[in-house]
Amino acid sequence: MRHRTSRTLFLARIILVAPLVAVAGWAQAQTTEEASALYLSGQLDQLIAQGETSLRQNDEQPILHLLVGRAYADQHRFNEAVPHLEKSGQVPPGPDGVRAWSLGYLGLAYYYTNHPDQARTALAVCVALNSTPNATRYAQRRLQAYQLTPFFAEWKVVETAHLRLHFQSPEQVPALAQYAADRERAYQSIEATFPVPAAKKLDFYVWNNTADSRPVVQRNLGFAVPEYLLVNARQNQTRGHELAHVLVQHSLSPTHRSQLINEGVAVYLDQTATNRMQRARQLTRGRTDVWHLWEHPEETDEAVLYAVGGALLEYVATHVPPAQFRALLQDQRAEMHRSWLAPVVAAFEHELAQPE
Repeated sequence: MRHRTSRTLFLARIILVAPLVAVAGWAQAQTTEEASALYLSGQLDQLIAQGETSLRQNDEQPILHLLVGRAYADQHRFNEAVPHLEKSGQVPPGPDGVRAWSLGYLGLAYYYTNHPDQARTALAVCVALNSTPNATRYAQRRLQAYQLTPFFAEWKVVETAHLRLHFQSPEQVPALAQYAADRERAYQSIEATFPVPAAKKLDFYVWNNTADSRPVVQRNLGFAVPEYLLVNARQNQTRGHELAHVLVQHSLSPTHRSQLINEGVAVYLDQTATNRMQRARQLTRGRTDVWHLWEHPEETDEAVLYAVGGALLEYVATHVPPAQFRALLQDQRAEMHRSWLAPVVAAFEHELAQPE
């Protein structure tokens, strides 16, 4: 989430007004200037250490609170970011944008600390202030990305241990509590293999009217947005497919993805009783070149790609040590695994070619 460009945009106005704090003393102005330079150069640990020291001596430094809070947020230390951003967010609104940016980043921090209502409020107030174009755009994008817009306000929310399920039309979902419990079990089943650090609950949006979704989320259902711990799913979609995308991402942080492996592991972990080898065999008539499919997915029908990927990942998971399987998911480039995986792929293709 931390990018040099966003840091530059954020500081563009803050740096301009930093000298104004000189009225409170030269030392305070110097501290803010140094903190701004550290933030802009990405030296976040140093900024946090020096900023916390200065704030213990003088807590009335809103720009420094904002910089320290933003540094914590950039490091995904959201609980530590909140008190600083709340402090800087108490200043009166003005053209310096300190309050607006504080509210914008509070929206981010509240979202990732399981306070969606507070996130929505902070971001909406930031937009309403309209103090600076960049801060306003930032908050608007967050409201859309986190699906905190009025469109979702009336959706029914059901919470489980790890999920916050949002139902577009709950009356059309038979056994609503059972539906939620099934997805919670799917989460726990996948997470047992791919553990993730403690994080916010995963927001799981259940759509009944798919025609409504495209104008709102700009994509066809279903899909996961792992960065935001968010899923948009059709009501009848498999329980585990999109959850797998989120949990594998947060457990392993893949450096390179391929469509065959990325979608294959989601099909493998979809929590259905499907005979995946049989499904792949039916769609390919028992013949496929896994390496070609892996390296040229655009040349294959998506249904075939998903089916072969799911069967392949299930086969590999049961024929190689867990450490090798995880390595495959962390770097999904074919050339990185051909030497050790070739015999397994050959055996898979042989099995796929067997008659029903």
